[in-house]
Order: sequence, then C-alpha cells, then structure tokens
Amino acid sequence: MAVTETKAPPLDPHDFLALDALLSDEEKAIRDTVRQFVRERVLPDVGDWFEQGTFPRELLGELAKLGLYGMHLKGYGLPGASSVAYGLVCQELEAGSP
Repeated sequence: MAVTETKAPPLDPHDFLALDALLSDEEKAIRDTVRQFVRERVLPDVGDWFEQGTFPRELLGELAKLGLYGMHLKGYGLPGASSVAYGLVCQELEAGSP
C-alpha cells in the first residue's frame, strides 16, 4: 500500500485561518480600498488628531466618495453590499484608531 503525503500550504502570518479564501472578489476589493485609504489618509495623522481632540471633517466627504455610508442597505441608490463587506470596512476603519 502506497502512502501519499500532502503538504499543507504555507501559513500566511496575516491570515492564519485562511479566511481570505472565503471572501468574494468584491469583498476583497472593498476591504483593500478601505485599507489603503486608512494607511494613506488616517494613520499618518491619527495620533495628532487624538492628542488634539479633533477630527478632520474633510475625511467625511472622502468616506462618502468611497461609498461607505449606508453601503449595506439596498435601495435609494445605495450599493447593498454584503454584511461581510460592511464588517470588513468596519474592521479596516477600526485598524486606524489609536
């Protein structure tokens, strides 16, 4: 009897449970867009905003342009994104919090 060995795929230190494989392409694109936004527009200054007790209002318009407000609702011209996509957006925004 021959024994067949299968190697486990290499472990991704950023995705231990291989959850990315469960996401749709749209969910990944939404997550990646918000992740990039947070890296570029939030993380460089969030510490200063926290210390000063301020929030730059111009970010609100940028978040709106990304289509994040009401993104999980259907109708009224809203995108009706999945609950998973909404959760991913919340997770990425929270990653930018001090």
